[in-house]
Amino acid sequence: MGSDSSLRERELLTLAAAAEDGSEHPLGRAVTAAARDRGLHLPPADQFASVPGRGVRAHVAGHLVQIGSPAHLLPETAPGAGPAHALTAELKTAGTPRS
Repeated sequence: MGSDSSLRERELLTLAAAAEDGSEHPLGRAVTAAARDRGLHLPPADQFASVPGRGVRAHVAGHLVQIGSPAHLLPETAPGAGPAHALTAELKTAGTPRS
């Protein structure tokens, strides 16, 4: 990864971790722990909302941050959703244990 990619990765992790800070969900806690392990400062999140089974939403450093299931974030009927849903299906298949 180049320096631009590393910077974007750090910024995204910072925003996601700030939105998930205090989350009860294991994945949210893992994101926050990963940011702290990297020494990232987590800005405060405002207007936090959690929808069980769907994800979280918060305003962090002037950004609306939404984290959740692909189906919740990008409905099948959304314009341009095809490639995102194809990638999601591919990742699900890759992560499925084979017997």
